[in-house]
Amino acid sequence: MNLITIDLHTHLNEKNTIPSEYWKRVKLIGLNAVAITEHNYCNPRDAFEKLNKIKPEDVVLIPGIELDTDAGHALVYAKDESLYDEIELFETKVDIERVMEIIKEKNFFLSFSHPYGYENDSVCFLKGTAAAKKLIRKNQCGVEIYNGMISHLSNFLYDSQWIAKPINFFSFLEKNMVSKKIGLGKVGVKIKDSLDSKRQDILMRCIKSIELGKEAGFITAGSDAHSAERIGTGIMKIKFKKELTEENILESLKQKENIEWSGPLIVETRKGVYEKVDEPLKGKEIVQGVKYITTKAVKKGSQKIKTNKITNKITGIKDSGIEKIKEIKIKDKIKESQITKKIKNIKIQDEIKNRLKKE
Repeated sequence: MNLITIDLHTHLNEKNTIPSEYWKRVKLIGLNAVAITEHNYCNPRDAFEKLNKIKPEDVVLIPGIELDTDAGHALVYAKDESLYDEIELFETKVDIERVMEIIKEKNFFLSFSHPYGYENDSVCFLKGTAAAKKLIRKNQCGVEIYNGMISHLSNFLYDSQWIAKPINFFSFLEKNMVSKKIGLGKVGVKIKDSLDSKRQDILMRCIKSIELGKEAGFITAGSDAHSAERIGTGIMKIKFKKELTEENILESLKQKENIEWSGPLIVETRKGVYEKVDEPLKGKEIVQGVKYITTKAVKKGSQKIKTNKITNKITGIKDSGIEKIKEIKIKDKIKESQITKKIKNIKIQDEIKNRLKKE
């Protein structure tokens, strides 16, 4: 039985990643399979076709889409590109019950991406944890328990640079009693004391995602890469003995006992010893992340706010670029009257006013 390495959440078109660079990265880190899960609004079929045209023979490319459902973002996988003929799936805020009907009818696979990610596109925030669990149990769909874009779990739970062997996440939870009671006290005093409130929030979202995976029919993990350099920053290692095909890989996800690792990228340095690979975010990726989160927050608070280009100058990057942002400078002026008319009863209003006055 072989141990294969896969990344089940990547993008291409949204940030205009070059296909040849995409495959160069896949080969460099030794992935056996990768799923292209472009957003519903970024021409998923085109992303698949561009990659499939120059795909290395020894790597499996799984067709996928990241949907925008009324229950949050969801990853859909299929054994072939017939997935892209289901135009109804491409709708914005598509009804999740209708999506489930299509999934079952066509034998597709669905996994809720970053279930505790951003508050306005993640199933546990939009539906609530109880309703999300009910939906997942009813349809025996999947849960993405590790997302490389959001998760910094490796910085908190893997304080050692080496791992004696791949660790099954569910065994890890049971040994650490996190599955019995979610709480920072179970993580360790040293780590707890070193975290600020934002880090605690990120950590708890990561742990809750893993816990939610126990309710799912299967689990997934992926980098959520929007650039070639980030591919593989979230992976799965699976025991595998069948022919390496799209269908066989997807079916193997249902056998949770064969999943040896779901988390950050690790490499085997010597037999039975694995090392976590640290790949700090680059400055432009930090900017993209901040813009994404800011955009989501503004859209949620104001419903419709049109802004021109906002340039963020970020310095003081430390510890994967997340620990400290010393300076954020907004260069493009936004008319105060335009904002105050559209933003009501949200906490950031005074802060925006002060920034505008400084400009």
